[in-house]
Amino acid sequence: NAPLMHPEKEALSAPYPFENRALTGYNIYRDGTKINAATWTTTSYADPDLANGTYAYTVTAVYDEGESGPAGPVQAIVNASGLEVPINLSGYASTGDIANLSWIGPGELIYDNNVHTGAYKYMGYTLSTHMSPSGPCQILTLKYLTSVDAGDNTFYAKVFNWAGTQPGNTILYENDVTAIEGWLDIDVSTDNIFVDGDFVVGFGSVNEQTFLAFDANLDNGRSWDREDATSTWSSWNEAYLIRAVVQYGDGTTAEIGGGKGLLGYNLYRDNVKVNSSLIPGTNTTDIMPGEGTYDYNVTAVYDEGESAFSNTFTLKYYFGIEEPQQINVKVYPNPAYGQIFIESQDEILKLSLLSPDGKNIRMLNEKGFDLQLNVSELDAGLYILKIETEKGIGAFKILIR
Repeated sequence: NAPLMHPEKEALSAPYPFENRALTGYNIYRDGTKINAATWTTTSYADPDLANGTYAYTVTAVYDEGESGPAGPVQAIVNASGLEVPINLSGYASTGDIANLSWIGPGELIYDNNVHTGAYKYMGYTLSTHMSPSGPCQILTLKYLTSVDAGDNTFYAKVFNWAGTQPGNTILYENDVTAIEGWLDIDVSTDNIFVDGDFVVGFGSVNEQTFLAFDANLDNGRSWDREDATSTWSSWNEAYLIRAVVQYGDGTTAEIGGGKGLLGYNLYRDNVKVNSSLIPGTNTTDIMPGEGTYDYNVTAVYDEGESAFSNTFTLKYYFGIEEPQQINVKVYPNPAYGQIFIESQDEILKLSLLSPDGKNIRMLNEKGFDLQLNVSELDAGLYILKIETEKGIGAFKILIR
């Protein structure tokens, strides 16, 4: 494991080997490079003074007769700035050398992307967001992105219970407050609002001059409207910009709903930033230079600066296919002159012949275990035969003469 011991130090621990051999110690490797000058004799190690980033560690056991294979790797993220790091970066490849990437942004749970397309007033209704903390907690702050026209700018800040499948009607907190232009933080730390699980934060609309921001392009599944006269709830399909700050029993705090001062994201391919302007949401695409293996990271950019790298997502992309599998197929002759014969132990579902730049030259949708592809009219050169079977997709280089 690789627990974070200090913002600038990464600790690595591993069990002693069980073999009854002449163990002399250990070697520790960071990103494939040994970092201990002498054989290490304990089962923990601190790697100090690292720059922000993501590091992969392995450890080997050293014996009189030699060195073992590596244990690991484990990944450690150094974030000396203290700015929250995006997590769970993942993706896939699609046609046109496009990498499709997504991640989870800062904040314990992200219900909005800090983007608003408009603002609502809805007199007689409470516009609300369902919150799901990770455990029992105290609610410290309610946060609303509001806007105002001239006149009375009050609204009711409310907290409701969660009734299992929808908001309940038990009011845990209610107070009339004055909206502003921008994010309004309401300190409720002295109101002793404790919850064991989910809860709901609401904006009670009571006049024509006070508005709550929403994002019409995001349905986060957490927006609810309450008709106050009848205490009736109905779900809504646009994200309200409502958040909450909570404190757990161990003293840690988390903002539920969004990241503090978050401006957007940067995407890095092989440690080089690829976006020309900040990415506003938690997904994007990248046009890869061609076939190869690419390491992606994403950072969060705040008013205070840029976070450390997220986890590394490695995308292997060859012949227009994301990480083609090893399939049990025989292709001959190669070089080919007029016909290509394909024999497979698994049923072939589709054949595609591609040019080296990934363009589709010829396709055969016929299914079977023994197929032929006519290439007699094609120019001589190198092509890629893409074969889809029941067991996966493979790619083969074919020389046509």
